[in-house]
Amino acid sequence: MAIDDEGSNLNDQVYGELRKRVLTRGPAPGEKLSLHHLAAELGVSRSPVQHALTRLVAEGLLTVKARHGYFVTPVTAAALSDGYDVRLALELLPRSARSPR
Repeated sequence: MAIDDEGSNLNDQVYGELRKRVLTRGPAPGEKLSLHHLAAELGVSRSPVQHALTRLVAEGLLTVKARHGYFVTPVTAAALSDGYDVRLALELLPRSARSPR
């Protein structure tokens, strides 16, 4: 998959593509992601891939292990439960409290 040079900046495009991959069709939970392989596959330098991986770590979608690399964060039952609890709390809020005026 090659990244399009038009539109949003390269860092955002690489981030969007990697985020979509993690959330949809693979890689598997716990799988190691190779910075060099991803850069070659996307047809970009390592810098935007590094930037995207860092953003995905901040979101909790990846974990980084010192001197080992980036790994897809496994989804746990507790994380799913917490997500549903947050969604339920937001749905129960009055509409006026959810939307800015």
